[in-house]
Amino acid sequence: MVAPVPFAFNAYPATWPGVLDSLIALEPSIIVPGHGPVMRDVRYVQMVRDMLVAARTDTLLDDFRRRIAGDEKWMNSLFKNFFLRPTVARTREQPSCP
Repeated sequence: MVAPVPFAFNAYPATWPGVLDSLIALEPSIIVPGHGPVMRDVRYVQMVRDMLVAARTDTLLDDFRRRIAGDEKWMNSLFKNFFLRPTVARTREQPSCP
């Protein structure tokens, strides 16, 4: 996990939601991300999972982008370049998981 914008470089969006489901199932009380603040619940993990699933059919993810970046120009750029573009590109390369 990386916050406030997840990194999707070299990610596997077809299988990543299942990995995040496994993390959520552990019911952690603390998550220490690779970047970003310590998390005390799984809300962000769940949102990233939901974004990955949504990316299979929605290549803009505007609702998620607004939740993460709001109107902040720099955060929107990070979202577009670090999550959206790599995720959409990899989603097109990989078959979808059930």
